[in-house]
Amino acid sequence: MVAASERFKWKHPKYAPYLAGWLAIARVAGALPVRPHVWLTGGSGTGKSTAMDRLIRPAMGDVGACLYAQGGTTEAGLRQTVKADSIPVIFDEFETTGKETRARVESIIELLRQSWSFTGGAIVKGGGDGVATVYQLAFAALVSSIRVTLGNDADRSRFTVLELAPHGSSHTHWAVLRDALEVITPEYGERLFARAVANVGNILENYKTFSHVLAGQMGQRFASQHGMLLAGYGILVSDEPVTNQDAEEFVANFNLDDERSEQTSDD
Repeated sequence: MVAASERFKWKHPKYAPYLAGWLAIARVAGALPVRPHVWLTGGSGTGKSTAMDRLIRPAMGDVGACLYAQGGTTEAGLRQTVKADSIPVIFDEFETTGKETRARVESIIELLRQSWSFTGGAIVKGGGDGVATVYQLAFAALVSSIRVTLGNDADRSRFTVLELAPHGSSHTHWAVLRDALEVITPEYGERLFARAVANVGNILENYKTFSHVLAGQMGQRFASQHGMLLAGYGILVSDEPVTNQDAEEFVANFNLDDERSEQTSDD
């Protein structure tokens, strides 16, 4: 999983562990205090389709282990399908091409925002028959598009944008990537799920460690979002919880200046 994620050409190398970490924790998100969302983006020819079809979808395991949606899906349809389930949501072609699609995408982003953390709160929708329906959301999502439309700080802080870079149609690059992707099958995804279930305790410990380190540099919301992604990455590279020293050394290799410059406030 780690090797396959690293073989893609990213705008920044840190995006590889973020993606690998999300794939590791996505199916156990209901057991976690934070359910991070990621937004995969990149121009034409950067490998988004390859990442979705050859890495992300098979890493989720057998059919039915995740909800795979495409353009045209509405917030109501997504909400009524997921209900109180914690299966991952993967949304391809999450594009905005006009006023109508922008409104649809924004309503789905609002729904994903509600699933980001455990608060005990519920979404209550009134029905035409006078009976309300209650929804408890507890899932992590991955969306993919060319354009990224996160309009406010509340949304930006709950998504990690992972941008692919052009690979220039390099045959050498494709050969290395193809070899790494060959092992990512639905059977592999089920084994990954079993490892995540067995390591929920380690994920929570890793989350505490990474979020503590990140909070000192970037603030608590950033630390919660990215700390959980790195917590998932941690169980892929070690059977033991990461130490504070390991976390500090790992984060030190990240260039967080771009995230720091992008942090804004809607106050």
